[in-house]
Amino acid sequence: MGGDAGLAIGGEIKNPQKTVPRAIFIGISGVLLLYILIQLVSQGVMGSELPNFKEAPLAETAQLVFGPIGYTLLFVGTGISMFGMISGQTLNNPRVIFRLSRDGVIPFSKLASIHHRFKTPYLAILIYAGLGFTLAAIGEFRQLAVIAASSVLLVYFGVSLSVIGLRKRKDLDNGGFKIPLGYTVPILSAGIILYFLSNLTGFEIRGMLILIAILTVIYFLKKVYQKWKSH
Repeated sequence: MGGDAGLAIGGEIKNPQKTVPRAIFIGISGVLLLYILIQLVSQGVMGSELPNFKEAPLAETAQLVFGPIGYTLLFVGTGISMFGMISGQTLNNPRVIFRLSRDGVIPFSKLASIHHRFKTPYLAILIYAGLGFTLAAIGEFRQLAVIAASSVLLVYFGVSLSVIGLRKRKDLDNGGFKIPLGYTVPILSAGIILYFLSNLTGFEIRGMLILIAILTVIYFLKKVYQKWKSH
C-alpha cells in the first residue's frame, strides 16, 4: 500500500502515464525485497520465539542483536518514518478532496478554495488533518489499521476491475504504460484482494458494507440533485 500516493500530484509530473507506473513497480519491488530480507533476518535471530512478540517484533530483534541502543534506534527510526509518511499524506491526500470538490463529485464547493498567499487547498488540508487526528484520538489502533487497509483494498479492487474495462477501449491507447499478459494481472489481483478481505471478521465486513451503502446513497442523491438543478 502507498505506491499510488504519487497519483494525487500526477499533474505535476513529467510524462506521468509512463513515469508513475514504472515508479510504482520499482518502489513496490524494492519494498517487497526489503521486507523479505527483514523477515529472514528476524526469523533467523528469534527463531520460533518471533511470533510471541506481536507488538514490536523488529524492536525485540534489534534489542537481541544490538542491545538497548538498537531497540531505541529502531523506535526512533520508526517515529521518523511515520512522520515522513504523515507529511507525505498531508501533502497528497487533501488534493484528492480538493479535486473532488472542484469537479463537483462532492457537494462542498468551499473545499476547492485556494489560499491567496500559499496557493494551497488549505480548507481541504484542514479537513483532512482534522478528521485524521480525531479518528486517531478516539479509535483503537488495530481497528483503525483494519479499516484503513480494507478501505484501500476496496479501492484497489475497483482499480483492478477498471483495468479490464479500460483495456477494451481503443480511444485510450495514447502510448502510455500497458501491463503485459492481458487480463491475467487484473483478474489475479482482484482475486487476491477478495481473499484478503475474506479474512475480516463479521463485524468488520458489516461495517464496510454499511460504509459502501452510505457512500452509494450519497452518490445517487448527488446525481438526482444535479439532474433537478439542471432543469
